Amino acid sequence: MDEVGLRRLLDQVAAGTMDADAAVAALAHLPFASLDGLRIDHHRAVRTGMAESVYAPGKAIDHLVAAATELFTASSSPVVISRATAHSG
Repeated sequence: MDEVGLRRLLDQVAAGTMDADAAVAALAHLPFASLDGLRIDHHRAVRTGMAESVYAPGKAIDHLVAAATELFTASSSPVVISRATAHSG
């Protein structure tokens, strides 16, 4: 979740269009998610202003796909996979 998404969620709670339980459920994956041995930082954009990226060297292709999917699903923002090569993994 990025800062815009966090503000939107807080606005919904303040306006009464989202209850506290739904907000807690939406925030449950913050700040990190563990995914098949990977640690996904969902809070990086809020903390640093820069989106999380996936460092490719040493990761299997299925791990890269899973990490990118997790990040995109959480924020719908573009996902960067850095230093990927034809031989990543």
